[in-house]
Amino acid sequence: MAYDTKVKEFQNRESYSRRVAGGSCNRITVPMLCNDHIKTTMIQFKEVAKTFENVLANKSMNQFQKVSYCKFVLYQLHRNLIETADEGYSPIKGLDFRGCR
Repeated sequence: MAYDTKVKEFQNRESYSRRVAGGSCNRITVPMLCNDHIKTTMIQFKEVAKTFENVLANKSMNQFQKVSYCKFVLYQLHRNLIETADEGYSPIKGLDFRGCR
């Protein structure tokens, strides 16, 4: 992949992450090619669930702040799952999860 493409991909990802709180729903890509992907997903979903519990219990945040923060946490989960899968084992050489839905 060309350097310019990698830079543009990074810029797009950063731009999207800055405005992630604007939409009404979030999509999460969950790679499922091997047991390591399942284990990573399970661990990270548990962490997100704990974060959501803490956010809901937080009395100092209003509803908009809670929803915005939770959307950001989901976007981080989405990125972490994809990046972890890209770095780890893949039965198909050179496989990555860009554009996967």
